Amino acid sequence: DYDYEYFNGTSMATPHVAGVAALVWSNHPTCSNNDIRAAMNATAIDLGPPGQDHYFGNGLVQAKAASDYLSVTGCTGN
Repeated sequence: DYDYEYFNGTSMATPHVAGVAALVWSNHPTCSNNDIRAAMNATAIDLGPPGQDHYFGNGLVQAKAASDYLSVTGCTGN
């Protein structure tokens, strides 16, 4: 008797991660898509077993942390 459904998984995470990527890229337009991805991976909060895993992927995306990371390290992450 509810007007909504509950779903989870990568198909539900994809729009959120894509939105964060667009936000981060809008703040760092000279970076490549690979630079944005690397920054998002470097700053994600690991939720499961250490490293990427089947259930949590690369972890919880952090928009501000990824943008700050690129501000400090530059597009190449060095």
